[in-house]
Amino acid sequence: VIYVRAHHSVFDGWSTALFIEEILRAYLGLDLPQPELGLLGYLNRYDRSHEPEVMAERETYFRELLRDAPQLPDLNDGIAGAKPNLEFVHAGMAQELVVTVADSQKLEIIERARMSGASPSALLIGAMAQSVDALADTKDDVLICVPMAMRQDLALRHYLGWVATIAPVRCEVSRHRSLDTLAKQIYDQYQTSMAYLPADFTLRRGALHRELGEQGSYLTLFEAGMLTADASRGRSSMRDLTRLGADSSVQLAGHEIQPVGNGRVRAGCAYHVDIRSFEGAAGHSYRCCYDSDVVSADTAHHLFREVLGRLGVPDSSLGTIRENGTLAMDPAAE
Repeated sequence: VIYVRAHHSVFDGWSTALFIEEILRAYLGLDLPQPELGLLGYLNRYDRSHEPEVMAERETYFRELLRDAPQLPDLNDGIAGAKPNLEFVHAGMAQELVVTVADSQKLEIIERARMSGASPSALLIGAMAQSVDALADTKDDVLICVPMAMRQDLALRHYLGWVATIAPVRCEVSRHRSLDTLAKQIYDQYQTSMAYLPADFTLRRGALHRELGEQGSYLTLFEAGMLTADASRGRSSMRDLTRLGADSSVQLAGHEIQPVGNGRVRAGCAYHVDIRSFEGAAGHSYRCCYDSDVVSADTAHHLFREVLGRLGVPDSSLGTIRENGTLAMDPAAE
């Protein structure tokens, strides 16, 4: 038995299927593809992020991006004693909402993103920003953290490793009332931010994060993006094993490869709300993970349904939302 398990901070989830296939091929003595970039080249490229000049450019970029930062949104949770996790040091008990949409709906979202000059992830981030704005009635920009991988192998042809980080996206909700134009603004912004990653040196570990809290703003309250890159599909025979809820096996050189079931993604959640899209065993899905210590079930359900509605997910699909693995009842409907 070969059991593969890795911590998310040092392992690229986008490349899970590729990594599993290559480690098994190596174990079985089969041929492996030639890396496009060697380990030394990868380390040399990443090490530039520590150079004083690069760190100064990063600091300048994010300070400009977050200048006159939006105020902390009030989600009207009504949870007694709840405080916003501004320092990102608390992780309450996570609750999860998951819904799977029809293939036709996924294709519609992809086409909508293409027509907008954006991406499906940018549409999701924009829908979340608009929903937070509507719920809190902020009439201001909304800050969303977007998980980023500072990949060197952008073609996703083989596993190289990554640098995990987050990039704050300032969603200009009041300026772009249309989701399509907002998604384009978001897409352009996080493409620009890629040049300044990893951002943790300036944000989570730097003075800027603390200063935002002192100003009544925030950084790490909301997160959105893709859980798994669609681009990695079709690159590996192991891709189906990495889908949430996978129960099928794959044959490789006469050996049976089986997934290990994963009922829930997280036990704790440091963000107030974290909404991701991913490819599950049942198809294209969306997951809302929320910190139940600071976000009520009513608020989480309302926000998740609002986001999905803005993406065009029909009411018939909203009735199939599952909470922690079981069919969920909307608290507002009880």
